[in-house]
Amino acid sequence: MGKIEVFRGLSQINPDSMKVLATGRPLKNPSVSIQIDEPKEADLLRFSNVTLVNPAAWTTGVGASGFTVQITDGTNISDVRIDNDCPLYNLPVPTTAFHIIGMGSQFAATTAAPWTGGYQLVPRKLADLIPITAVDPVCSCETDLRVYPNPGNGAMVLETKIKTNFTYRIFNTLGKLVWEKKGPESTESINTGNWASGVYTIRVQETGRVFRWLKQ
Repeated sequence: MGKIEVFRGLSQINPDSMKVLATGRPLKNPSVSIQIDEPKEADLLRFSNVTLVNPAAWTTGVGASGFTVQITDGTNISDVRIDNDCPLYNLPVPTTAFHIIGMGSQFAATTAAPWTGGYQLVPRKLADLIPITAVDPVCSCETDLRVYPNPGNGAMVLETKIKTNFTYRIFNTLGKLVWEKKGPESTESINTGNWASGVYTIRVQETGRVFRWLKQ
């Protein structure tokens, strides 16, 4: 519930309260899309196999309200708004192709009439960015890197069989670096007793590979 207002020529609701009517309802599956237009506004969308047009526009942690990047599938280009309330705001720039999920949204870039603008994708959470882990001749990570138990609680075991010195970094749900190690093959038992519950991102820095681990 709230007041209906107009911002840069577009209607919006300024909420003052919310009442939960039900929980445990099934979530909507995203619609696969290549562009955002009026019929897709406020719909949950998925863009597959895209890359950043300009990786430098991904200004990790910088931007009072967030930052905007552009993605492309090689033909189409769409805007993606990374809000500062979204955990992706603090994550490093994606260095490989990825799939991305978010809400279709309309925006106006100008502050006075005639308002001009377009549409953008607004991700909601870490899991909305899905790196594409193609086969790598150096790191066949299905067999060369294991993270277990997953889900876990008090400890995470990171087992690697890669003889090259790679850097392993773990980020929490806010995108903050919580653990880092560089070295060849080893088995590390990491104490996660003081870590908050949620999804953690494990990144192999040199290859751009990303894995997820859930702390219950």
